[in-house]
Amino acid sequence: MWPFGKIEWKTVKMPLSFLDDPAATESMTIDFEAVGNPDGLCRFFYATYSYPGGEASFEDYEKLCKLLREVEGAHVDVELKFRNGALRDFKMTPEALAVATGCDACRRLELLGWGINERSANRGSLSNGSGSAGTVPAEPL
Repeated sequence: MWPFGKIEWKTVKMPLSFLDDPAATESMTIDFEAVGNPDGLCRFFYATYSYPGGEASFEDYEKLCKLLREVEGAHVDVELKFRNGALRDFKMTPEALAVATGCDACRRLELLGWGINERSANRGSLSNGSGSAGTVPAEPL
């Protein structure tokens, strides 16, 4: 047996939100949030990407942000990493974002950082108080 426990990856479709942040606009970064309950608890999966400023203008960045606002709620494939049955990490790739949003420009985004939280940056917590999220769908593939 592996000394650090069994690692399992599972792909789940989750609704996607584009997080509008004035600080992100200044730095030409793009923040996403996906929400689901893959382990029985409401989880918010955040990813911040840089927009390739050397290759594109600020106007191109603004066009992409406008498009991302319009596809609010699109479902993105999120790859979840479990170790010994516990959620440990995730991947929300630029390719998955491009498929979910229908925007090829997402393929050029570069991942800066990511994290898992129990609160939404947009809406506050969606949990029902017990820590479980009965109304948040997470659809395994």
